[in-house]
Amino acid sequence: MRVVKFGAIAFADVTRMRESVRIVRELHRTNDTPAVVCSALPGITDALLRAARAAAHGGEQETDVARRELWNRHRQIAEKMVTDDWEREMLFQKLSELLKHLDRMTRAMSTLGEYSARGIDSIASLGERFAAHLMAVVLRLNRNIAAYAARTSDDGSALERTKPAPKHRAKHCQDQEQAQHQSADWY
Repeated sequence: MRVVKFGAIAFADVTRMRESVRIVRELHRTNDTPAVVCSALPGITDALLRAARAAAHGGEQETDVARRELWNRHRQIAEKMVTDDWEREMLFQKLSELLKHLDRMTRAMSTLGEYSARGIDSIASLGERFAAHLMAVVLRLNRNIAAYAARTSDDGSALERTKPAPKHRAKHCQDQEQAQHQSADWY
């Protein structure tokens, strides 16, 4: 197994993300199944860190700015790359859960008037978690790779992973991929 780390620029826009997907597909095609590590989109981690620090000082506006940026940038890429409505909806549900985590963490920091290193880490990791879920869905749909997003639990004791689409969706995904290739050059 090979570990492949994609930096922020690899997720900067649809073109760069497609190139990242192509690299993973080539590794997968040669039976060198990669473990893909995703960075946050450019600027997302900084926005999340500003939001966490501002929350501790009652700065709801900065938190709202980061929340909207996190959601909007990932949504824009997903709308262009995730062609299956059901998969896109499932992705948006997962991203919404992560946004709720951001809301809970920033409210706690605001209530306490302080932030801890663990709290900052939890918020900062959301950018990578968003990118990982997006990448997993794109790999499953557009390249028919059995990908899923995984991370360790907050205390490091367990591996959490998302479930890929049910098997009955596989035929639909293959049909979507064929239709996409017939309608436009993906690369």
